[in-house]
Amino acid sequence: VKIALGFFTLSLLTSCVVSDGPQGPQGPQGPPGQDGTANVFSIRYDVESTDWFMNGTEGQPGFFLELEINVPEIDALIAEDGLVLAYYREQAGDPWTLLPYTFISGENVPYVEVLDFIYGKGYVNFKSQADDFEATAYAGTFRILIADAIPVAKQAIDWKDYAAVSQLLDLENAIDKTRSLDGKAFKEQEEAKYDQNLSII
Repeated sequence: VKIALGFFTLSLLTSCVVSDGPQGPQGPQGPPGQDGTANVFSIRYDVESTDWFMNGTEGQPGFFLELEINVPEIDALIAEDGLVLAYYREQAGDPWTLLPYTFISGENVPYVEVLDFIYGKGYVNFKSQADDFEATAYAGTFRILIADAIPVAKQAIDWKDYAAVSQLLDLENAIDKTRSLDGKAFKEQEEAKYDQNLSII
């Protein structure tokens, strides 16, 4: 899974000492710099089992389920150098599970199933696949966290710990949205709100 971690770059200013002649007067103080900021989005998508699409023939090698959603907040800069995380939970109150997630069944004939994702400019693509050539159409809520220009490269953090991630990204003050996959008008309304947010941040 492509995860590019953004980070701040520190610039070092060196001084040159002149060995001859008196030291010149100190120059005027420069203008104050702007505070470092990070645009953080938390977007929840309510997904039904019927939203998934079959790719291939169930029971045959190569079969998997696929779900692709539009995420306009992932622009070219985010896709290249930003941070995109995906979490899933079946119902409210359940803990958020970081993706990719691997499930190993405890049945008499065990199987391994993986819920994974990839992303690019404007989209996130989820994939459900198992080694028995069947797959689960996960219903519930998928939560996508998007951030840019944040100092996470050297952070010692467990990305599976949603509470720790929430604190690091300050999700209480993030731009929070909830979307459904059905109802085009609803999605267009959310995208319009996103455009408005861009004009004020």
